[in-house]
Amino acid sequence: DRDEVLYSYAAAYAFGAYLTRNYGGTEFIKAVMTNNATNIPSLNQALQARGASFAQGLSAYGQAFIFSGVHAPGRRSFNHTVTQGAYTFTGFDLWAIPNPAQGVGPLPKDYTGPLILDGAAPRHPMPGYSVHLQSIQAWQQVSTDTIRIRIEKPANPAVELYLMVR
Repeated sequence: DRDEVLYSYAAAYAFGAYLTRNYGGTEFIKAVMTNNATNIPSLNQALQARGASFAQGLSAYGQAFIFSGVHAPGRRSFNHTVTQGAYTFTGFDLWAIPNPAQGVGPLPKDYTGPLILDGAAPRHPMPGYSVHLQSIQAWQQVSTDTIRIRIEKPANPAVELYLMVR
C-alpha cells in the first residue's frame, strides 16, 4: 500500500538523519558508502568504526525520539548540528515539526511531532528494527507523585522493550 511505502521512506530517512548527526556526519556517510557490505552489516561496520554497533545505534535512536527538543546532556538526539567542510547537517526539534498525518482521524490539525500510538488500543504490527512510541491518556498530566504502569515483556526474546519518560 502507498502509505506503508511512504512511512517506510520516512522511517529510513529519520534513522539516517539521526545516525549522520550523531555518528560523524560526512565521515559516517562515506564509511557506509565505501564499505563492502550492504544494509545492516554496512551500518554496523560504519558504527563500529565509531565505537558503537547497529544495536546500540538503534537503541539510542529510540531515546532520541523521547529526548528531542529537551536538553538532555549525554543523550544523542536529532537536535545535534554537525558541520564538516561545506556540509552542515542542521539539528532539529522533532517535536516541533508538523506531522503529515495531522487532521487525519483523531489527530488535530495542528499536530506536531512523531506519531504516538494509543497504548490502550489494539496492538500495532511492528516490522523488524522498528520503534513505536505509545502513550495512554491516564499516563499524562498525572497530579500525584506516583504512577504505576504495568508492562508485559514480549514473548519473543528478540523484542526489546524500553520504558522512557519525557
